[in-house]
Amino acid sequence: MRDKMFDSSSTNELAKLLIQGVLGNYNCLEVTEVFAITHKGASPINLYTILVAEERKEPTFNTPSYIGVRKELKLPTLKGWSIGIKRYLLPIEQAESVVEGVLTSRCWDSCGDSVPTEEYSYSPATFVTADSFEAIPFNSIIKNNFNSGSYLIELKNESKDALIPLVSNPVLIQTLSEKIQKFIPIKIATLSDKLGNIIIQIPVTSIQGNVQGLQGSEDIKVSLFWHDNIAPRALTIVAEQKGRDKTIDSYFIDNKNEKNSESIIPFKHETPHKVTVWDSKYNVILLATHWSSFIRSAMFDMRMANNYPRVIPQKDSIKPIEIPVHTTNKNLVGEKTKKSKWLDRRLYQAEQKELLRRKEFVQYNPKGINKLQEQHRALQDIRFLINSYGSEGVWLWDPYLDEWDIINTLFFNQCSNAPMRAISSVKESSDSPKCPICSTDVCTQKKEQQSKSKVIHQFFNELPKETISGINLQVRTPYAEFGWRFHDRFIIFPNHEHGPVAWSLGTSVNSLGKEHHILQKVSDGQMIADAFEELWLSLEAEECFIWSSKDKL
Repeated sequence: MRDKMFDSSSTNELAKLLIQGVLGNYNCLEVTEVFAITHKGASPINLYTILVAEERKEPTFNTPSYIGVRKELKLPTLKGWSIGIKRYLLPIEQAESVVEGVLTSRCWDSCGDSVPTEEYSYSPATFVTADSFEAIPFNSIIKNNFNSGSYLIELKNESKDALIPLVSNPVLIQTLSEKIQKFIPIKIATLSDKLGNIIIQIPVTSIQGNVQGLQGSEDIKVSLFWHDNIAPRALTIVAEQKGRDKTIDSYFIDNKNEKNSESIIPFKHETPHKVTVWDSKYNVILLATHWSSFIRSAMFDMRMANNYPRVIPQKDSIKPIEIPVHTTNKNLVGEKTKKSKWLDRRLYQAEQKELLRRKEFVQYNPKGINKLQEQHRALQDIRFLINSYGSEGVWLWDPYLDEWDIINTLFFNQCSNAPMRAISSVKESSDSPKCPICSTDVCTQKKEQQSKSKVIHQFFNELPKETISGINLQVRTPYAEFGWRFHDRFIIFPNHEHGPVAWSLGTSVNSLGKEHHILQKVSDGQMIADAFEELWLSLEAEECFIWSSKDKL
C-alpha cells in the first residue's frame, strides 16, 4: 500500500494502519465468520466476524473452510437455526473495500458470496494491550494478543434485530459461547454486546518488545527488536508508576532510534507500572502494557500428612467418614514486600466507608431499642438500590415473598413502567399436615401453594388504580414439575448500562433488619441474572403465574 495521509474517514484510518512497515508487513487478512441461518433458504446472519491482518508465506486466497460440526453448534431452543464457522484468507488490498461495502451498501463480501447485512456503524481504532495481572476483556474475542498489542477497528451492529432471539437470552449466549470454544478460542459470552459485530484486528509486528524487572531493584528493562524487513525509526518510550494513594510515583521518557535497543527505567517504588512505545512519525502505538507488576516473592505452603486420619461420625449412618489431616509449614521465597500498615489501615477504612455509601457491603445488627431502626434502615437501603439501578428493570428473587414484601420493595420504584419480575416459592410451612388420601405432603403442599397464590393474586387485583399506576410487574412461582426450589435471596438489575448487577440480601425481605444479616453486592451479576432467567423461563406454565400488572389493564 502507498503512503497515505490520515484523515477522519473510516477507510482512510484503516488504510493508515495497514501501510506497509507501520504496524507490520501484512499481505493478507484471516477472516473468521461465526454465522447463523435461521431457516431454510435464508441468507446467513452474522453472529461474530473477526478479520486479522497477518504476514504469511504464499497465502492461498478465497478458499473457504468450515470449522467444527454443525450438529455440535446447534442450539436446540432456537428451532430452525443452523450455526457454522467459516474461515478464509483475503488479500490485504481488499480490506478497505470490504469495510466500505458494509458501511455504504449494507453488503458483506463473504469470500465471493454477497450477503445482505443490517446497518453497521464505524467505531474508530482503539489499542488493546496484552493481559497483565488482570485480564483485558477484548483479548477473549481476538487472536493471540500476547506481545506488543493490537489496534482494533469495530463495525457495530447497534440494532441486532435479527439476533433478538439470541441476545435476549443470556443463558443461550453462554451455551453458544461454550460450543464455539470447542473449535475456536473465542469467548463471546464475556463480551456479549459484541454479538453481530465485525472486528478488524491489526497486531503490531513491526517491533517485538520485552519488559522485565531487574533483580535487586525496582528498575525495569525495556528491550525493543525491529522486524527484519522494516527500517528502524525514532521511538519514544514512556513509563509510569501509579501509587496506592492515586499518585504518580515515577515517570520516565526515553528516545530510541536503533535496530535493537534497551532502556533501563529507574523506578523507586513497588507499585504497578505501565509502558508505552510511541511512533511520532505515524502517530501510532507500537507497544503498550496494561498496569503490571512483577512477582518478586512467593509463599510456599508445605503440607505434611499426619499418621492418623480424623474419624467423623455420621448422624444417619453407622459407618464414620475418615479424612486425612496434615500440618502446614509456610516459607517465603524472594524479597519481602515493603508495605505500610498505617497506609493499609487507612485505605481499608476508606474502602469500608465507600462500600457502605454505595450499599455494596452493609451489615445489620439489630439490638434492643435499635431493632425498629435497623428494620427501617434495611428497607430504605433496598429502596435506595431500586431507585439507583432499577429504571431499566428489577428482578426480586426470594422464596418467602408475599404481597406485602413486594409492595414494600418493588412498588417503591419511582421509574414508571420499569419492567419488574419477582419469583417466590409462596412457601408452605414445614409442619404441613399429610394428605388424608395419599398420606404424603405433596398434595397438601400443592393445595397450600395454590391457595397462597390466589391470595396474592386477589390482593393485587384489588389494589386501587393510584397504587398500581405505572407498575409493570409479573410474579411467578415454581409449581410441581415446573421450575425448582431455591434458597438464596437476590435483588437483580439486569439492564444496567455496564451489565447486570446484583445484591445478595442475606435474608428474606420479610426479615430485613430483624436479625443479623449482610446486604452484599455480588462479584458477577451476569451469572446471577442468568440463573434467575433460567428459572424464570421454566415457569411458563399457567400454574406458575401468580400475578401480572397486565391483568389490571
